Amino acid sequence: MQPSIKNPGMRQQIKEHIRNLIKKEGLKPGDKILSQNQLASLFKVTPLTIVRALAELCDEGVIYRENGRGTFAGPAPNSKKMRNVCMVLPEEDLELPERNPLCWMHVQQWFKSFLDCTKYDMSFSSIAIPHSPQIKESLEKIKSFDAVFFITPAGYKDLAKAMIAEDISCPVLLGGNDSVNCLKVRFDLKGNAKLSAAHLASLGYKKIGLFCSSDYWEDSFISTFQKAITEFGIPFDKNSVFRGFASHEDGANAAGVCLSRSMPFDAIICSSTRVALGMIEEFRRKGVKIPEEIGIMTIEGVEFLVKQPPYLTCALAPVTECISFALSKLLEANWKFKENLEKEFTGEIYPGKTCRELK
Repeated sequence: MQPSIKNPGMRQQIKEHIRNLIKKEGLKPGDKILSQNQLASLFKVTPLTIVRALAELCDEGVIYRENGRGTFAGPAPNSKKMRNVCMVLPEEDLELPERNPLCWMHVQQWFKSFLDCTKYDMSFSSIAIPHSPQIKESLEKIKSFDAVFFITPAGYKDLAKAMIAEDISCPVLLGGNDSVNCLKVRFDLKGNAKLSAAHLASLGYKKIGLFCSSDYWEDSFISTFQKAITEFGIPFDKNSVFRGFASHEDGANAAGVCLSRSMPFDAIICSSTRVALGMIEEFRRKGVKIPEEIGIMTIEGVEFLVKQPPYLTCALAPVTECISFALSKLLEANWKFKENLEKEFTGEIYPGKTCRELK
């Protein structure tokens, strides 16, 4: 049956049919496709309509044309467009990293990973946009980028939705938001929790306390960790869980809780690197030896941060894997990612000096 092309959107329909023909025939980059006259006859339209559709497909990298030779599948050899990738940073305290040094050490890790993952035909930069931004102004800032990565998606939901609606750049949420349909790449916090539980059990710890924030997602983390450690015969009850701890200062308070209870645990796991480091600092200030008297671990360690003193034991956040996967999907979709895709990555254990050595 011959394809039927009708207005409106005739060129768009023709383009989709050509894409389908390439896919159906299994054409690889460099394989020749039908001539414009053959396509005009196939779709029963004028050659001019085909020329315009082919020109748009060339701009999108679906095909390329060579004078006197014809039309071919794939992007033109050695003529890849330079793609611009952007990472959005919150605007607050942008010029004052000393106010939140741990946050900025995380940002440095993201920068390093982006630079490791970007290819020769990509440029990478960052841009400051405040949380809950002015949509129109923000779209103007990011319209020149092919992809925009939000490393802290909270507060940018409406901006990501506007980008999709107006086809401006391609949003990638690193952490995700269930109300936005786009490319979302996340750390598998449950997976990291299971890894951490198994690691602590393997070291011989028997009384483990858990310090986490009050965020809703912590509920699933707590249940996952509880199930994991009970499989090793380690007791876990409501008195083992402490909520409302998210900052470096909270870590000092968490250490105070343990000291006031005469150290009821032989190991502590934190859902936040900042809390773990604050706890270590306070314990050492009070003369508590780590790991001789108590082990400290976190489920979200960032490599750039934890491999510095105090060499925090952790399940690493797989930053580079997340970025590499997202960029590969954008390349496959020719930087026009339209579907909703979520992917989670589990880290690996970094055996730092804040827990005793594996027996």
